[in-house]
Amino acid sequence: MKNGIISFNTAKVRILKRIISCILVIAMIFTGINMDIFVKEVIAESEYITLYLKDDTTEHWIGNDNATIELAENTSGHDRYVMTKVNDTTWSARVPKSAYNITFNRYNSDKTIQWNSWSAGGKDGNNAYCVFGYKTIYFMEE
Repeated sequence: MKNGIISFNTAKVRILKRIISCILVIAMIFTGINMDIFVKEVIAESEYITLYLKDDTTEHWIGNDNATIELAENTSGHDRYVMTKVNDTTWSARVPKSAYNITFNRYNSDKTIQWNSWSAGGKDGNNAYCVFGYKTIYFMEE
């Protein structure tokens, strides 16, 4: 300190300016980007429901050949959910409560060939569907 003035080494000042510039550039990048691309919409846990599909065919053929069962929700698009096997005759999928127009699709294990499709129509308070063959009927209420 000389006459009340603090003197800095010019090299130190340049380094400090570069650090501050980098911090400002980083701050501008992160505040200037549309952060929606990084944020996935999160639906509260209470906004989901589990839907079930039960194979009630005599031969229990729905799951044969390592079939993949998919639930398609057609209310506002064509959202697809791969169903999880609960036991030998039942599959489940968690979908938004707003799901209404439901279709079940049966694919080969690679999901390259669709073998069957059952339109369940409107959910109307049902959360489980039973396949007797080529028709799907409701069998359990929510």
